[in-house]
Amino acid sequence: MNQKFLMIAVLSIVVGFANCGGGSVYTGEQCETTLNGVFDKIADQASDEDKAKFAPMKATLMGKLKKDCMEGKFDLECLEKSSNIAALQTCLK
Repeated sequence: MNQKFLMIAVLSIVVGFANCGGGSVYTGEQCETTLNGVFDKIADQASDEDKAKFAPMKATLMGKLKKDCMEGKFDLECLEKSSNIAALQTCLK
């Protein structure tokens, strides 16, 4: 009985450690800086009318994109080179 309990405890610990380490790939600062650069490039290409529409959209998108970036769902180098929404979408891993 004790051996069974010990084996289950050891297996639980091993599985627990195996599942750890799924933390962030990039820091929040890295992602935010890169994404701000992308949004600035997009805004620079937009008309004045579109720039006004873009500001609230940026605020909405930034949180989700930053989270995805930190989780490694985006290639950071690709993001840095992006200058429009279509290019941004190609950076998904």
